[in-house]
Amino acid sequence: MHGSSDTLIGAVMNMDEGRVRALVEGGADIDAPDRKLQTPLILAAKTDQFRIAEYLIGKGANILAASKFGWTVGYAAQSSKLVRGPEAEARDRVLDQLRRRGFPFPAAEP
Repeated sequence: MHGSSDTLIGAVMNMDEGRVRALVEGGADIDAPDRKLQTPLILAAKTDQFRIAEYLIGKGANILAASKFGWTVGYAAQSSKLVRGPEAEARDRVLDQLRRRGFPFPAAEP
């Protein structure tokens, strides 16, 4: 395990989609950053967990947040190398959601 699943960041780090959902439904701060100022949304996108990213966006996560090093959900999504499968399909939906919500593309590099 990479981190405590008691926090939203930890649940994302552990790739535990069920725990992410439970924590959010339980009132966890959806935008609470880690020490690198990565939000759960940024971390999910950076690690190609786009089903979690899609869920977090749907729950109101801040799509314009940037980490300490300049990572954004938009940059992570546009630079993802996923080709096919459920996460690639979710990535494409995330990109569509970001465009509809006005995320500036192309996203700036970190």
